[in-house]
Amino acid sequence: MKGQVVVRVSTLEIASAIGAVDGLAIVGRSVVAVDMRANALHVVSGNGNHFTYSRSGSGPGDLLLPCCLTALDDSTVAVRELGNRRYSLYRVSERGAQFVKYVAAPGNPAVGDAGIPSRGSQLLHLAVAPGDRPTQRMLDLYRLSTERADVEPTIVRSLASGPLSWVVIAEIVRLVPGGRASYTIRQPLGPEYLYSIAADGSFVHARSSSDTVVWEERPDRKVVRIILPKQLKRARLSAAERDSCEDVLREWARRQGLRREQVRFGAPTYKPTIQRLGIDPTGRLWLQLHVEGGEPNRALVYGSDGRQAYSVEWPADIQLIGTAVVGNRGFGVRTDKEGVVSLVSLTLVPKASGKAGE
Repeated sequence: MKGQVVVRVSTLEIASAIGAVDGLAIVGRSVVAVDMRANALHVVSGNGNHFTYSRSGSGPGDLLLPCCLTALDDSTVAVRELGNRRYSLYRVSERGAQFVKYVAAPGNPAVGDAGIPSRGSQLLHLAVAPGDRPTQRMLDLYRLSTERADVEPTIVRSLASGPLSWVVIAEIVRLVPGGRASYTIRQPLGPEYLYSIAADGSFVHARSSSDTVVWEERPDRKVVRIILPKQLKRARLSAAERDSCEDVLREWARRQGLRREQVRFGAPTYKPTIQRLGIDPTGRLWLQLHVEGGEPNRALVYGSDGRQAYSVEWPADIQLIGTAVVGNRGFGVRTDKEGVVSLVSLTLVPKASGKAGE
């Protein structure tokens, strides 16, 4: 596929059974969704059967705050649990999911990172560590064995994140028994530091408000700098989005015993250029762009050489997770006006061959 691509959507008939979707993975002919609030997995098999696996707790086979997941192969999925600081491995089949084992996840979790399958039954895992400077953090990249419990996790490399000054925050520090506590809030829809890890261990990162994405630590030792097209339109916040940001800031100030005006920023005028980034199972880089309210979603897709392969558009009410796309097929999440969540199957087609929608 080249040029502009749109997404053709067909809804899977499981809307009433899913409360929330925090991550998706394609495992063989099945798709697996994780629901962090319900401590549950949803499996939709290749023949359309839907199964729910839910066991809250900390024992083998239990789930506690599962944030994300990744396919290890055509029949196994690794689920990252923030609450238990581990990955739980499940065998996925036409009959649902069966617990296999768990692998401890060292360090402080990098929230939202599901781990990346690497060569030979290994998993790449990100953890956050203090940086050399107060204004920076380090991302420690571990290699974990998914087969041998006697193999200690090893740090492959440490990566410096973008400076904390990139993120607009308000902070209040209070004395508490035993020391001090810091309470912070980020500017809603403000700039963020975004990153993703590929299966080969390479590292893609960017400031969300920047027009440059850096792909480094590659096996070929090349640093690829991706410059976004100059004609991209900056997305302005709608009145409803500004009001929502103000509500968040006002509530945070109230909980901290502050007046709203003591939080010295409000909603930004424009959204950052990049909303999220991720690398799909075939090694393509997805850069989802911020758009104005009601407009179709849009992403730019790049090959491993850093060249833009195509742009993708899909309906505004669907969250397309690039890591759940293989070839020209994938899965996303639709939330209707009543808040009902459903999984949708997606097909990428050249624009001349179809229209976005059902």
